[in-house]
Amino acid sequence: ILFFCRFAGTNTISTPAHVYDLNWFFVTSPKSKNLKAIYYFIVAVVVLSSCKSKVYQNVTAHYNGYFNAKERMEQAILTLQRSHTDDYDKVLSVFQFGDEAKARAIQPDMDEVFKKAGTIVQKKGKSQWVDNSYLLIAKTHFFKRDYYAAIEVFQYINDRFKNTQESYEATIWIMICKLMLNKNDEAFSVYSSLKTDLDYFNGANRALYYAAAAEYFIKKEEY
Repeated sequence: ILFFCRFAGTNTISTPAHVYDLNWFFVTSPKSKNLKAIYYFIVAVVVLSSCKSKVYQNVTAHYNGYFNAKERMEQAILTLQRSHTDDYDKVLSVFQFGDEAKARAIQPDMDEVFKKAGTIVQKKGKSQWVDNSYLLIAKTHFFKRDYYAAIEVFQYINDRFKNTQESYEATIWIMICKLMLNKNDEAFSVYSSLKTDLDYFNGANRALYYAAAAEYFIKKEEY
């Protein structure tokens, strides 16, 4: 401000009041019109730069990182599903997550998804895809059968992005992790806690919730 006051040609800034009193700055100064123009120009540049930075990060995070990571994840899940063989002597599971051998087969895919999603979290922190990227990171742990690591990231999403579709999805996945660990009572506790938010779920989360609930009741043999 001092620099632009001098640039505008006013020398009446010798007292602290002139430095900090913006009313004087805009109203009583003989060069107020010039000062206003300079001030609003600076504000406009700062705001536009900030907006441009956020928009840029949103676009690059989505098309350069998140989109590719999500596609890789979906292809890996499809590979698991195609390699699954149903055992008709047993009650069929709702989910087709495969066994340890199948998990090892898609580990390179999970490592690549982890890398791409991690880049968004670390370098595109202003992007709107950060929460989605954390979900992908958590799912890489899940499909590598590291359920405790997955729960940790899913819980972080739940804590950081409360009352969002991403937090609801993360909580449902915590329930699924508990089922995979055969911690059925803990899974049921999560199932029960989610009932109060069910009306806020989007279609995808509602479907995932009911699928997880069905898996729970199959494990409990409560058909």
